[in-house]
Amino acid sequence: MRAALPSPTESIALVAALFATGCAELSSPAPIPTLSIGVVDANVWTGDPERPLVEAIGVAGDRVAALGSSDAIRALATDAIIIDADGATVVPGFIDAHVHLLDAGHRLLADSTGDALLLDDDFWPVAPEPPPAYTPAEDDAALDAALAYLAERGVTSVHHMGSWSDLEALGRARDSGRLTVRVYAAVPLPTWRRLRDAIADGRFGGDDGRGDNWLRVGALKGVVDGTVETGTAALDRPYPDSADDRGLMLYDVDRLSAQVDAADAAELQVALHAVGSRANHLALNAYERVIAANGPRDRRFRIEHAQHLRPDDIARFAALDVIASMQPAGIGDTGPRLEAMVGSAALAEPFPVRSLLDTGAVVAFGTNWGFAPAGPILGLYGAVTRRPLEAFYRSSWTPSERITIARALNAYTIAGAYASFEDRIKGRLAIGQLADFAVLDLALLSVPLPDVRLASVVVTVTGGRIVYDAR
Repeated sequence: MRAALPSPTESIALVAALFATGCAELSSPAPIPTLSIGVVDANVWTGDPERPLVEAIGVAGDRVAALGSSDAIRALATDAIIIDADGATVVPGFIDAHVHLLDAGHRLLADSTGDALLLDDDFWPVAPEPPPAYTPAEDDAALDAALAYLAERGVTSVHHMGSWSDLEALGRARDSGRLTVRVYAAVPLPTWRRLRDAIADGRFGGDDGRGDNWLRVGALKGVVDGTVETGTAALDRPYPDSADDRGLMLYDVDRLSAQVDAADAAELQVALHAVGSRANHLALNAYERVIAANGPRDRRFRIEHAQHLRPDDIARFAALDVIASMQPAGIGDTGPRLEAMVGSAALAEPFPVRSLLDTGAVVAFGTNWGFAPAGPILGLYGAVTRRPLEAFYRSSWTPSERITIARALNAYTIAGAYASFEDRIKGRLAIGQLADFAVLDLALLSVPLPDVRLASVVVTVTGGRIVYDAR
């Protein structure tokens, strides 16, 4: 059964009532611990439908300890670091539900901007576990660069789609205390036995063998098709420059179902890369088979990208409790070029974010960083405007699929936590939750939607520790 996610609609409705009646001076269990950080004079978007907006937040240790008025938090934070937000927005730390940390880090070391848009080749065309291309020292340097880059953008957690050698680098970073971003790591689906056995052997630590709040495992990524940019996404219609080329399908339903079934029987989460409408249909069919065969459990199957969907498949995500892990920055980048890539007949299919949400599906946002630009702000802008970043574009692309800023923030926070089975401890700013948040430089909830892209991160806090500070 799907855990209850905060309702964006309810959050918006409660904001006005909260300020009309006046915030309670303080919300915190007694006794109140000594605060280490206080954020005041802010618009704190908590993601909690019971209290969606407060003025100030207090941190003790690695947890949120108090919420309330600025005066109340200041009174408790006599020996704390005070961050004055000057009326700007504070949000739960962004959770990027799809990145390639090591790839991104190595490219950062070669190109310090980190923003070059690269074709998405994140699948293993020959072997499920390619040999490491870098030394451990090179991987460590790349990971450190990637973590710093993400902290500058308010990202406090990521879902890393990578390899076993990546896990070695992540483990070294955790053990040495170098992780400043929390990582939920996936490895290739064909290696499900290795992951099952490593968890059983306690390799990753933790009470459940799957790690701790900084590094967790339990997910397997399979790849069903390729990408639109390379002409390998499996579409229902031929590509415009071919009479019969509909892209590349790497599985048939029987073979895919068999691998998913084995992983599911081992109580591992499966995340399938599916871009084209034909690939998404196949992935949903495989999931449906496995659910019917293995019975109900809290499995939280995922489809990574879910970019082109048949209209009849949209409602199946909610019906099957399949999470759509999407990259909304691609709306602004890919949208204007899609007609040339897939043809005008397919233009109604891509990025149906609002349609998925309206059916009750969980949509978690990410960036595909490593093969696309990083930064949740670009994704928020794409989701709420459906416009390209270029200023000369004034109209929205498929405007019926635009969503509210609250829905977009939910997709970048609590939905990401849900997608990694961590929604009980992060994704919202509530008492007892991990103190992961970002302080922005503008009032994100009230600016004109085209101005969302102008937002910058001023401070990032992860686990009660300031990991980025541009003040």
